[in-house]
Amino acid sequence: MTQHNYYVDQDIRKTYTLPSELYTTADWHIFFKNHLFRNSWQWTGGKEIWNNEVCVFPFYFCEGSLDEPLILTRNNNEIKCFSNVCTHRANIIVQEPSTRARFSCRYHGRCFDLQGKMCGMPEFEEVTGFPSLNDDLTRYQVQKAFGFFFTALWPSHNFEDVFAPVWDYCRNFPFDDLEFQPEFSRDYHVKANWMTYCDNYSEGFHIPFVHPSLSKAITYDEYTVKTFKHCTLQIGYCKPGEKSIPLQKNDPDFGQEVYAYYFFVYPNLMINFYHWGISVNVVEPTSSESTRIKFRTYLRKGFSKEALEDTALHITEMEDEQIVENVQHGLRSSSYSRGRFSPSREQGVHAFHLYISRLIESTRSQL
Repeated sequence: MTQHNYYVDQDIRKTYTLPSELYTTADWHIFFKNHLFRNSWQWTGGKEIWNNEVCVFPFYFCEGSLDEPLILTRNNNEIKCFSNVCTHRANIIVQEPSTRARFSCRYHGRCFDLQGKMCGMPEFEEVTGFPSLNDDLTRYQVQKAFGFFFTALWPSHNFEDVFAPVWDYCRNFPFDDLEFQPEFSRDYHVKANWMTYCDNYSEGFHIPFVHPSLSKAITYDEYTVKTFKHCTLQIGYCKPGEKSIPLQKNDPDFGQEVYAYYFFVYPNLMINFYHWGISVNVVEPTSSESTRIKFRTYLRKGFSKEALEDTALHITEMEDEQIVENVQHGLRSSSYSRGRFSPSREQGVHAFHLYISRLIESTRSQL
């Protein structure tokens, strides 16, 4: 990995963006997998996971990059997270959601319960020192917040610290009323680096140029960006006639007509709040220049699905993807390395680059 200057100054007026090589090379893709995503909190899903009395839910942590096989288990509403790798010979144990209180490996029959404990294994009567704690499944952290589940392998930061701004602004949002909408949810595949996508999300500077429908709904001059240690918040305020998020007296923006809260929780989670519900974007790097966006939509009770048909979410996503893929082509150009920030419009991009720069500096000895 080339030793370049990856420093981003805290003063947005005099600093430069991150070098383009971070967006285009396989070495940096591997670096972020190992030093950023492996230590992050990842959105795992909502209550739809437990449909049909499911007790065991298999998934991959950072699917497409880390691909760490995990399971969530539910026992009397107690949720735990474990490795989905058999402690005998490393077979993936659970292939699909299960309603059983015990689950067995299909390779040699080793059995586990909902606490991750190994509770049966054929042909092992003569093995000494068996069973031991090493035969149980490795346990990982899981948190429930905002109606969603979040998991982590070896998180660098406390969950409450990471998500505190989301809670501060949206604690009164009716999370319990949210219903998953599969017909308005899908995966998008973008031919661009994951950070290119995140950079674009982090600013409203491009809205008048790229998003004509969104421009009709929000007041660009009042568009606000707030930066925090582990996330950014962009606030779009309503134009006359647009519906706003219902706010209560102890909410920070009570009395304001807020069209949307756009939270970007580092490194790759976007939670978008609207009057009708929430859309979640999980940005998953699949290579140095390809990204999968898990786009999941949740509607509040009392709102019809026609409310979603009028949102133009898909159109906005397509507009973003087109510009992001164009930028990715430009990042490969020999004529471009680093740019500058607009102090009035790109505070969110600057905050994200500052976060990445500090990560690189803290692990520089490993480069």
